[in-house]
Order: sequence, then structure tokens, then C-alpha cells
Amino acid sequence: MKRNPDVNVLASQTASYSREQAVEVTENLLQRNPNVAAVLAGNDEMALGAIVALESIGKPGKILVIGADGSPDALMALEAGRLTATVDYMGYEMVHVHRVGRSPPQRGKTGGARSHRPVPPDR
Repeated sequence: MKRNPDVNVLASQTASYSREQAVEVTENLLQRNPNVAAVLAGNDEMALGAIVALESIGKPGKILVIGADGSPDALMALEAGRLTATVDYMGYEMVHVHRVGRSPPQRGKTGGARSHRPVPPDR
């Protein structure tokens, strides 16, 4: 936040990675913070729940909504203009690439001495 002093985190609350819980959490957060500019969700299910809440109060497309996972439902919402963005973390690949002095594993092969799991060949 030091690099972006104009960005304020107004609230942070879990919705347990559930679309249904995210609807309720988002409605409650919007009642306390009606001028929110963006919702950053921990996964796409919660982002889609936030969209449902925004649509129910007549603010679809007026607040940025960002999710994570690149799920099929999120991609459809993105195509329809309902979701601002989704990110696919690919955490298992990031761990392999991040290891100092190691190259990323080849598809379908184990990653080396520190790797405990092969990278799936279809990713």
C-alpha cells in the first residue's frame, strides 16, 4: 500500500470460498461502504457471488470485481462483461519456477530434488 497511497482497504471478510456466502458478505460490506470502487475476491466463486450482490442493488459494472482461478463460470462472466478480471495462479508451477537456481520442470516430469509432485502434462 506504500506504493499506492490512494488505495484504501475498506474491509476484509471471508466468504469461505462460497458463492452463496459471498453474496451475503458483499451485501453487508456494501451497506457499510457504499462508495467502494473494487472487490478483490480470493477465488472466482466469491467474485461471482459479489457480482450477484452488485446486480441485486443495481450496480452491475459500476464496481470492479476481480477473482482468481480462471474457472469456466468466471470466464463466461468475463466474456459477458460481468467480471472485470480473473487470475489463474498456477501455484504448483510458480513454486517450481521460483526455486533459486532451478529451471521449471518439463511437462509430465518431476521437478527435481525439492519437487514432491510432477507437473501435470496438460497444464
